[in-house]
Amino acid sequence: MKIIYSEFPADYSKYNFPYQVLCKRKSSDQLEKIYDQGFLPFRNNKDLFYLSRSSRSKVDKYELSSENKRIISKTENFIFEFFPINDFEYSPQVQKTCKEWSKSKGWSISTISIKKLFSGSYFNLILTVKHKEAVVGYSVIYQEEGFVHWAYVFINPEFERSGLVIRMGIEVIKNAKETGSKYVYLGTCYGNNNYKRNYPGFEYFEGSGWSNNLEKLKLLNERNQDYSYKDERYQAILKSGENNE
Repeated sequence: MKIIYSEFPADYSKYNFPYQVLCKRKSSDQLEKIYDQGFLPFRNNKDLFYLSRSSRSKVDKYELSSENKRIISKTENFIFEFFPINDFEYSPQVQKTCKEWSKSKGWSISTISIKKLFSGSYFNLILTVKHKEAVVGYSVIYQEEGFVHWAYVFINPEFERSGLVIRMGIEVIKNAKETGSKYVYLGTCYGNNNYKRNYPGFEYFEGSGWSNNLEKLKLLNERNQDYSYKDERYQAILKSGENNE
């Protein structure tokens, strides 16, 4: 793999000289190793990845919490089905529906990008959700032996507050366990209300490795300026030995 450091505008007054770390995949690179180093794929370039605070579920730690069970009970009337992407019937109506659903929640994604997600050029599995015979949700997934990447989710805005998205993630992790995967990558985990931290075996990438320390994650999500190494609270957590690697 080739590592690329892409510059952001500098703030010389604070000696802040930021870079975004990218990864260019070579044909010989194992995809699982790229994910394991904290990288996630760009939507429109299957060989280019960005470094972020990625998150994942460690499948061998699969155990439903009381909150997980509450969500399952709340969404028991939905039907969840997985399809190889080549067996999924993509149509202009599916494209239009996904576009309308994404627009309703302020998510800007082009119809070209939606079509590409469902094309099989990168993702290879589709999760559909039905309620009373009507499809109310779609998600695209990448799956290979050893790991899964649960990615883009489109749901009917009528069910936005139903817990359906969380339940979809639970179903993906459950399916990964049944098919022998070691990890389910869940995308990034920024923001104080991030639901992903409640998934079984949750851990996040913190720059040099993976951690399940939710106290440190909470602090990182509360911060909105400057570098973490300058934050005394963050340093106190590191020194306390509570980072639970």
